[in-house]
Amino acid sequence: MSNALQCTGSNAPDPQRGDEMQSSPDMHSGLPKACQFIFLKLGLCSLYPHKITVADLLSINSLSLTNNQPGTDSELWRYFVNKLMMLDVKCRYDRCVHAKEECTITSANEDDFFSFGEEINEGADEKTLIHPMDVHMAVFHCTDDFARERFISKLSACQFALPLLVPNLSTGQIEVPLYALQQIKKTWASYSQTGTVQHVIEYILSSCVRVVSFIRVGTSKISKSQIMNYILNDNKLPAFFSRHCDGNTKTRLLLDGVTEISWYCPGGSKDCIFQECVSLINLHGDANKYPGQLEFIQRISSVIVVLLPEDHREPEIVEMVMRLQETKIPLIFLFTGVEHVTSSSDNRIAAKNRNDAELKREIVSKVTCALHKQNDVQSLKCYIDTAINSGLITITESKAIWVGQQRAKHLMDILGIDREVKTCRDKLLRLKDEYLPLQGEHWNKWSKYDKEVHRLQSRRDMSIDQQITKVDSKKNKIRKAQQKESRNLNKFMAQFCKYALARTETNERIAMLNWLKKFLDDAFTGVVTDLQEQYHTTWTDSRKHTTEEDIKVQLMYDLKVISKMIKSASFKVHHIMREIAQIYEAVCSSQEIRAVCGFEVDRLPEFGAEIMMSGLAIELLDGDANHIPLKWISAVLDNLIQNIGDQRVFVISVLGLQSSGKSTLLNVMFGLQFAVSAGRCTKGAYMQLVPVHEELRDQLHFDYVLLVDTEGLQSVEADASLTHDNELATFVVGLGDVTIINVMGENTAEIQNILPICFQAFLRMASVEIKPRCFLVQQNITETAAKDKTQEGRRQLISKLDEMSKIAAQAEDREVTGFSDIIQFDAETHVFYFKNYFDGDPPMAPPNPSYTQNAQELKTKLLSIAEKQDGCKLPLISELKTRIQHLWNALMKENFVFHFKNALQYMVYSQLEEHYGKWSWKLRKHALETQNTLHYKIISNESHDTPTGQFKQDFDSIYQDIKGEVDKYFREEKYPEILVQWRNSIDKRLETLNTELIEETYAIERELINMKTYRLELDQRKRKYEADLLQKSKNLATQIKTEKLSEEELYVQFNTMWTEWENRVAAEKPQKNPRNIQAEFEKVLEICFQKFWNIIFPIKEEPCCNVDGIVKDSCKRFLRSLEKLMIFELASQRVQDGIEQILAKRDKENFGINDNFIHHMVSEINSMIEQYEKSSGIQFIGVIKAQIAVNACIKAVKNLKTLNENFIRTHDPLIYFNSKKEEYFNLFKHVFGGATPVTFFVRYLVNYLITAVQDAVTKKLCIDIVGDLKSNLPAFTGNRSILENYILKDLAEKEEFDLYVKYIHEPQNVLKMFITEHTEMYLSDKTKMERMVSAAWSSFIKPIISNSNLATMKLVETQGNVNASAWLDEFCGKLSGHMAISRMDLKNIEKEDLQDPDFFKKHFAERLKLAIDSGSKKHTEQFTSGPMLFRFINRPDDILFKQMSGCWEQCPFCKAVCTNTLPDHDSDHSVHLHRPQVLGNVCNKSPDSADEYWPEIPINTEKQFFLKFCTSVVKSSYKFFSVKSETWVPFREYRQAGPPYDRWNIEVHESEGLYWKWFICTFRAQLEEFYGGKFEGCGEIPKEWEEITKMEALKELNIMD
Repeated sequence: MSNALQCTGSNAPDPQRGDEMQSSPDMHSGLPKACQFIFLKLGLCSLYPHKITVADLLSINSLSLTNNQPGTDSELWRYFVNKLMMLDVKCRYDRCVHAKEECTITSANEDDFFSFGEEINEGADEKTLIHPMDVHMAVFHCTDDFARERFISKLSACQFALPLLVPNLSTGQIEVPLYALQQIKKTWASYSQTGTVQHVIEYILSSCVRVVSFIRVGTSKISKSQIMNYILNDNKLPAFFSRHCDGNTKTRLLLDGVTEISWYCPGGSKDCIFQECVSLINLHGDANKYPGQLEFIQRISSVIVVLLPEDHREPEIVEMVMRLQETKIPLIFLFTGVEHVTSSSDNRIAAKNRNDAELKREIVSKVTCALHKQNDVQSLKCYIDTAINSGLITITESKAIWVGQQRAKHLMDILGIDREVKTCRDKLLRLKDEYLPLQGEHWNKWSKYDKEVHRLQSRRDMSIDQQITKVDSKKNKIRKAQQKESRNLNKFMAQFCKYALARTETNERIAMLNWLKKFLDDAFTGVVTDLQEQYHTTWTDSRKHTTEEDIKVQLMYDLKVISKMIKSASFKVHHIMREIAQIYEAVCSSQEIRAVCGFEVDRLPEFGAEIMMSGLAIELLDGDANHIPLKWISAVLDNLIQNIGDQRVFVISVLGLQSSGKSTLLNVMFGLQFAVSAGRCTKGAYMQLVPVHEELRDQLHFDYVLLVDTEGLQSVEADASLTHDNELATFVVGLGDVTIINVMGENTAEIQNILPICFQAFLRMASVEIKPRCFLVQQNITETAAKDKTQEGRRQLISKLDEMSKIAAQAEDREVTGFSDIIQFDAETHVFYFKNYFDGDPPMAPPNPSYTQNAQELKTKLLSIAEKQDGCKLPLISELKTRIQHLWNALMKENFVFHFKNALQYMVYSQLEEHYGKWSWKLRKHALETQNTLHYKIISNESHDTPTGQFKQDFDSIYQDIKGEVDKYFREEKYPEILVQWRNSIDKRLETLNTELIEETYAIERELINMKTYRLELDQRKRKYEADLLQKSKNLATQIKTEKLSEEELYVQFNTMWTEWENRVAAEKPQKNPRNIQAEFEKVLEICFQKFWNIIFPIKEEPCCNVDGIVKDSCKRFLRSLEKLMIFELASQRVQDGIEQILAKRDKENFGINDNFIHHMVSEINSMIEQYEKSSGIQFIGVIKAQIAVNACIKAVKNLKTLNENFIRTHDPLIYFNSKKEEYFNLFKHVFGGATPVTFFVRYLVNYLITAVQDAVTKKLCIDIVGDLKSNLPAFTGNRSILENYILKDLAEKEEFDLYVKYIHEPQNVLKMFITEHTEMYLSDKTKMERMVSAAWSSFIKPIISNSNLATMKLVETQGNVNASAWLDEFCGKLSGHMAISRMDLKNIEKEDLQDPDFFKKHFAERLKLAIDSGSKKHTEQFTSGPMLFRFINRPDDILFKQMSGCWEQCPFCKAVCTNTLPDHDSDHSVHLHRPQVLGNVCNKSPDSADEYWPEIPINTEKQFFLKFCTSVVKSSYKFFSVKSETWVPFREYRQAGPPYDRWNIEVHESEGLYWKWFICTFRAQLEEFYGGKFEGCGEIPKEWEEITKMEALKELNIMD
């Protein structure tokens, strides 16, 4: 593949190698000998013809790092090119600088004072000098087509004249660089007689511009070029090189015969010498000698100015003048030998001894007069085409240019655009939607949804997962639509892709892009201009009709339509490339499509990589959709790696306000062609690759420079938001290894706001591991001593950035020393001051040489960063790809911080939200307490309907207190001027919340009352139904005595009756929409953790966090990574356990779920985390607190759903009714089978009793199991101290270090685990459990039978018979002490006839025994299958844990647990036996200070463990460092260290347990690894410790086996 950037260094040598590339003249016999001499001296022989490429012009070589002058002739052209690419207008004046000779001044000899050595050969020194224009033209002859286009465009930007006609050095043919000239655009403003100014931007060769040509006949002492320079710009910048220019020599070899062209472009002022654009053509040399050039000039010129020599009467001069006058072209003659002309009205001008201004004025006057007489004007392109067709001149372009042009024309024909005839505007506006359908609405919507899926806001009706599914569905729908378009690709895109992937020369494809760019610009520029004028006119009209609403509405609608039309009129090459990107992304999203219209879509990124390698920019960030096509960009970079290897790149990005000159700066520094203009010229971001010369790569430590140009901040046209600007700035700064912050003037206020937001965003983006650098460029600084005079401003800038950075870090629970901790910025060396870019007024103003010099200084500094800064490692292309992906994904998630103007505003708002959370929780807590109270009262029949006014009065006291707190906060808090903007919002939110809570509380009360009323009504209906069912059963039995119905037939009869009743119940049941518990939960969580919402969502199964980012920086140094992970896991587990307890309690209370309860859960979680921080001495950063809380809550959603379902099941009468259906059918069947009143009564009663017995048995079993464990298991027979000994024995037998770590740091959890483990072992004995269950069931037979008989006997004695109702009253009263039964539940059988007491007693006893046996068997099967602990409402292990629990405070030195049995005791904490303090990570600070120890030692310090026991060290002279008070405290005065030391009573005694000594010796290596210390020096383990055996250690525990 032939490619510009691939051949870096292969053609052009690095000038510092000293390789002058000398070659024999015979190597280039096509060159005249005189020319060979020039090319040899310049070292260009091997590059002639057309071998200098774009890469040679752009490549970074040794000259890029210096601003010196060339030392040899062979370096001249390189210096010239380097400066020209940087738009240095002094590039033509470079000379070789040889060794400086000592400068001396001596007096001349008096004898020959007036003798100057005329006899010496004049100009001997000049023969060794090369004419500047010879260097200029030599480079021109050596450039290929694309390099020549760059070369000429830079000449044009410098306001230099451009070569129009150039004699071929080998053939002598007149050539025109048509391709290069056709890419030149010019801007001007014509001032009309009506006073209006028309602004024009056109490709100048295609524009109809009058031509004024200057030729010279013979030789003259007056410079024609200098006269032209005066006409153009008063010779401020010599557009045409003249003999008066610096560096001129008498000999020039390559300029004669060259025809140059320049343009006078008026600026719209009355002072302009021409009121329309005029071309000025200059033929170098005697016109007599160049008849071909003269003929061409005569064909195209509107006026020809002829410069005649002093001796103008010579025959050949006269003859030439006569021939010229034979043409019809107006001529103006300048007589250099004449001082006066008698008539001022003719076409002669005297030029001798004339004032330059007067001469200019007269020439311009006569030229203007002549131009007014010319009406027929054609474009220069038309004249050139005619001359080419006639054979007068030829074009220099290669075949690739012609092929590219033909392909571009073919594509334009497909679009239906006639390049010769103006295409209908409506047709042009339809083209983009018709031929580029995948972008626009499709791509914009997909981008919007893609951002939305990363920034989802919680909703009450839909969970985050459901929202993600819904948004993904929308994205997939758009992709499918794009895939459909891709399958049936339109003819234009299909043909473009085929051309792009054609296996031909790269140059053909690049030429096609360039031609297509020009053709599209020609077609659409006029349309865009017209639409912009129409928009302005409509907008002006809308301003006039401010009071006429109907007209204004219509005009505003028209503005939207025009705005959309302007967008449709933007049809450029980068839009086509954007379409290719979307084709690739759409097809890659499908597993089915791989080829489209005959080409492989997988090859499309090859074309993108080829564009980058050819020195062109490619779109990185789509400015319309504000999104990156990541798959496309990644694939392009992958292909780039395949072509040039995984090279190291130096990424330079630029950031600044709109129109601050960002693109211009990059163009000047690196010779690029990023779009520049007034207003918004760049949308999104573009990247371009620049090669580094091979000889320089090792020195600079990178192979390529990647330039990223971006759109401006605060764009008026884009209606840019604060969020957009902050996102863009963060992306630009994060992407670049260096970001140039471009500012116009000295005001850096906006940058001071934006950069800290970037800083804070990077703090929050844990996945993006970068540390960018920033350079500040302040442009338009005219003061020479700006750097010295702005020292204070720079100090204030860095102080402000540091202040803001600390504020940002504080908000993120991080600690930084300044801005440079994250973004490297040095106010002394990273700030550059630039002069104005233009040296005068555009459009004729050239670039300011001082600006170029400033740019060179910045460029040198930038390129030397990796060389001069140790540890600066730049990314490979593959690493850059990963950086882009990670950075963009992080940006997509981060949304919260970008809404703020600066870091201070963010911090103030965050603190305000924290306080709002506290204020709102007070209201919610009051509401929750009120709702709970109402629940209890309504259940207990103690409450009736409460008026809303009473609720309002009840809430008002709390609300008024909160309002007072709000007033105080806004009045007394720091930064009230920032806070005031949110005052109304906070007041409104609190007022709305108060109203909602009042309404919610009232609604909950009404719902509870209605539900209870409904249940009572249903119970009444149920009893009536059961009575009716009994009566119907009896009647049915009488009617069908002789019939026999099967059970199925009987069930049909029953089910018909049941369905009717069920439908009636369902119709009366209040209808409620199903609740989405997860969505409601997420909504509350978002409110509570808004600051971190986009960081922690979507929730991952396991939280992904850097262990170094868990705790606050102030705590980091005291913990090793293993400890941090353990602390995080333990905190999460503690919160999880707390959540389970809260939910269990809620379930027992039979309460439902609402927002207030969820807020209550979050509040409790925060309290648990705070308690954990207090007990552990660790402080988590805010995002980790949020992570722990949200993870715990999300895991609890399943339990919440179950809890809510239980609440509904309990309170939903229909569910309750259906649960009894089988029981009712059995009663129906029993009655139908001929049951007597006694048998029916017994069956009903026994069925009811069995349910009550089962509940009673479960409770009894729990008590029996706990009693049995306490009696028969030695570990549980004593107090907690004995239990801990058994735990220590268990740990010693298992010998697992991880279990010991958990015991040391979380003894409460280990004790709970031990109890649960042994309880489960106890329950695993099936035989024992069967016996216990059976015994428990049997134990209830006697009290039931006994109380039944007693009730029967009493009624018989007192009443003489057994009345069912009276019997039930007596029976339930006696049995209520044994189990939970309700007399009301038996109301339906209280009227049954029990006249035969003996039969009743016998039948009841038999039926009860059978039911007990059956129930016992079923209950036993339940208990012996599956986990048994969950069968209990109150678990035995929980009861044991509560009984064995107590105070859980740990010794701050050795981690031993306080032995007090009261959890909140007032007395001091104490321990019977302390441990070696190494277990609390107490270590020696350094070997030199053997008496100083740290309870929490920094991990970067050499640590020696401290083996002393607390009970012995408290009488010593050792000291420890109190982290909280930051002081050294003697151990004997440990209470002086404050909390928690002052709450401990450590008694002095010499007893030291063997167990922990054995433990230390056994796990020595693991302890060293875990705590990061050594058992050396003063921490060396005594030899007698190593002799302790496990048996001896266990014996000390005094445990009986």
